[in-house]
Amino acid sequence: MEHTPKNMALQLGALIALIVSISSLLVLLFGIINLVFPDAAAASWEYSNAQEGIRYAIASLLVFFPTYLLLTRKVNVARRHESGLYHTLTKWLVYAALLVGGLVMLGDLVAVIMAFLNGELTT
Repeated sequence: MEHTPKNMALQLGALIALIVSISSLLVLLFGIINLVFPDAAAASWEYSNAQEGIRYAIASLLVFFPTYLLLTRKVNVARRHESGLYHTLTKWLVYAALLVGGLVMLGDLVAVIMAFLNGELTT
């Protein structure tokens, strides 16, 4: 337990890098879907907006995914040197990430239902 602040910083950094990587991957996938299946009623600025989102997502993935891999490796090495103890703090971080992920999924579900009720998904 002597390296708890170091382990917390590594674990928190890996968690943030993972969240940004997953978010960027989703932005990339939805941007590609928007380019492949364009909305006929959409304005021309939406096409350039999708391209901008794709460029940002690729740049974020190129930076944050290797960072996630590096920090995860360092966390695993530190965990092995401390005889496999899984600190309470890292458990709290995992549960906090699960809570935030669940809230984001609920927000996405609300957005999909709103789009359906506005008639955007049926036409």
